[in-house]
Amino acid sequence: MPIATLYDPFIQRGLDALNYACYQDARFMVAATPSGITLAPEGGAHQSIATPLIGMAQDGLVAFEPAFVDELASSWALASSTCSARSRRGGSVYLRLSTRTLEQPQRIMTPELQKSITDGAYWLRKPGRTPKR
Repeated sequence: MPIATLYDPFIQRGLDALNYACYQDARFMVAATPSGITLAPEGGAHQSIATPLIGMAQDGLVAFEPAFVDELASSWALASSTCSARSRRGGSVYLRLSTRTLEQPQRIMTPELQKSITDGAYWLRKPGRTPKR
């Protein structure tokens, strides 16, 4: 699988190629950094609010912004049944990553947690009867 790395806002420079590759059912991974509003130390020059929209809107491309390494290592990006909106053979993935160090949770990757990551959401802390402040 081809893997490309770039600064997140620069994905707009290759939109024609990205669109055509996804349209032709190509398989690739794009890892873009820095992303997020406050995670990148480079500041506003290398931040983007448009690139998440590109990842969400491009048919044949799945955008994923993992915060923890176990989310990335859970093989979500390479899972053939979850990547493509058009086929079950897999698809292309756009990962938006941070250059900042984040404290990583020590947890066991259960099938339930892996499914929740793949589905796009999970509880870091399950809600209790009384909300914590």
